Amino acid sequence: MTHVDVALNVDAVAHRALSLGDDVSVARIHGALHDVMLSEPRVRETAYTAIRRWARTLPLPGA
Repeated sequence: MTHVDVALNVDAVAHRALSLGDDVSVARIHGALHDVMLSEPRVRETAYTAIRRWARTLPLPGA
């Protein structure tokens, strides 16, 4: 598996992501490829943990 990914400028992407809306979260995952879920297992687990943490902040439907 590749350990270097130069397809994206992560600083530029993070900066631009903040302009997507009023409630935006940015998580930097060290060692991740640009398709994070194709990264090595420990990196994917870090990403899934960040996603779970983010999902817990969402309001429940009908609440």
